Amino acid sequence: MMEFAFSVAEKEIEKQWSLTYEEISSDLNKLELTTSTIQAVLQDAEEKQVKSRGLTVWLGQVKDVFYDVADVWDEFKCEALRRQVVETHGSIDSASYTSFNPRDFSHKIKVIKERFEEIAKVRAQFHLVERLDDRLIVQREMTHSFVHDSDVVGRDEDKEKIIDLLMHPSEDGTVPVISIVGIGGMGKTTLAQWVYNDERVAKNFASRIWVCVSEEFTVLKLAKEILKFAGGEISENMSMDKVQATLRSYLKEKRFFIVLDDVWNEDRNKWIGLKKLLIEGANGSKIVVTTRSHKVARVMAPGPIHELIGLPEDDCLVLFLKWAFVEGEEKQYPKLVEIGKQIVKKCSGVPLAVRTLGSLLYSKTEERDWISIRDNEIWKLEQKEDDILPAFKHLAAARFKIFNVGGVAKFNWLGFSDCESLISLPQGLKHLTALESLGIWRCEKINLMEGEDYPTRLRSFRISFLRKLVALPQWLIQSATTLQFLQIEWCVNLAALPEWLPNLTSLQKLQIRYCRKLSYLPEGMGRLTALRDLTIDDCGKLSKNCEREVGVEWPKIKHIPQIDIIQ
Repeated sequence: MMEFAFSVAEKEIEKQWSLTYEEISSDLNKLELTTSTIQAVLQDAEEKQVKSRGLTVWLGQVKDVFYDVADVWDEFKCEALRRQVVETHGSIDSASYTSFNPRDFSHKIKVIKERFEEIAKVRAQFHLVERLDDRLIVQREMTHSFVHDSDVVGRDEDKEKIIDLLMHPSEDGTVPVISIVGIGGMGKTTLAQWVYNDERVAKNFASRIWVCVSEEFTVLKLAKEILKFAGGEISENMSMDKVQATLRSYLKEKRFFIVLDDVWNEDRNKWIGLKKLLIEGANGSKIVVTTRSHKVARVMAPGPIHELIGLPEDDCLVLFLKWAFVEGEEKQYPKLVEIGKQIVKKCSGVPLAVRTLGSLLYSKTEERDWISIRDNEIWKLEQKEDDILPAFKHLAAARFKIFNVGGVAKFNWLGFSDCESLISLPQGLKHLTALESLGIWRCEKINLMEGEDYPTRLRSFRISFLRKLVALPQWLIQSATTLQFLQIEWCVNLAALPEWLPNLTSLQKLQIRYCRKLSYLPEGMGRLTALRDLTIDDCGKLSKNCEREVGVEWPKIKHIPQIDIIQ
């Protein structure tokens, strides 16, 4: 009977979800636009607040609402993850039921948006100026097919291996997919460009097509891009049926070579839908994919995977000097070359990091400028062999929010999501002195108890779907006077909350969801005098013990103004 009740409830929630999903997406997009108008003036406000008490108060209100924005995003993400887990593991029972209400959630977004709009109105009295140029905005640029031979260093062997794969016809008559896989900044696109422009490749294929995919992977969009590159005519309102018919006609009995650059899509159905449009080509047609993810490579199709590793130090130095000096000029500055060698060694073979730092030092001949880069505190982060750190230390590689303060990149928040092979966090995070928010989601192998030098001034810490987690990490207590928001979700093996939890005296919001091995709260919860919002959702015995007025744990938390206990 209970299973039937939960099934009915879940179906009703799914109905609500489908009805309001577009509304929620629309509201989130509007909220993003509203926040962007505030973000544009934040730097000017921070500089002027020393002369205006009212402006200091206004900035405090802004920060409070920004944290509420982060909360709703996390809540939405958690619900999406829950639905994915339910879909993956099949049947729905009481353990997978959720109290998430899409309509209530949409209303919550609208309330936050209204608060933002009120804040935006008040800003006019402070005469703040937008300072877009002072913010570091990093976006993945659309790539193209050309690269000059002289711009490629140290990839001759990789190039020959890819070309060798291209020249061999498929034995079963299908269109093979060759994947070039490597971390961000390793030079996957450059290698693909170099192969694309090789004379042997040009002669071997009747049609060569280059498409930058990036994160938006839709069959219609990519089919149009391929058709346009192949010389076909497209229009904005062109139907999928018209596109597929025209594309198949263009490729029919032609030996084609297609590069799909920077692929992130993990939906195999989308890839199958695209590949069906490419079967008309002649035998010997090939597709090359560049991606950071082995999972993406496996989803695209079974085929050769070329792992792109870091460049040797000698090649990195050649590349660095090429970007740091006019040709031959380095001979005049032997001391700078020596410092350059030390900088290159820290780049761990990542060409993009090498090139960017070389460009940064171009035309600078003062030793102090070079030493400043060499001795920057960001290098204190420990580098692991398969880590992406070199690419984002100075490049802000797409997934991390960064503020540019005094010319030095500072991490404000950092998130790790779906990192299948991550077993521990990078050592040296304590050196990221501006880091305020840390989130870790679905990194099932990670052990948060290892290491010593972790962040010391976090304001927000979020963890979700960490199956190996059996206790909260002790290093979190180092943020006792700064941590305001703590979220723990789907940590199925977390059996107890630490006795030191009440020492987090700045904590304002605590959310514990779907941690069903928990039974009790630690003693001393009354010391959390700043805690104004507590949520305990579907945590088995803990939810029951915290039941309002009657639960054995209720006396520990009854002083908190806002309490939501869901069983």
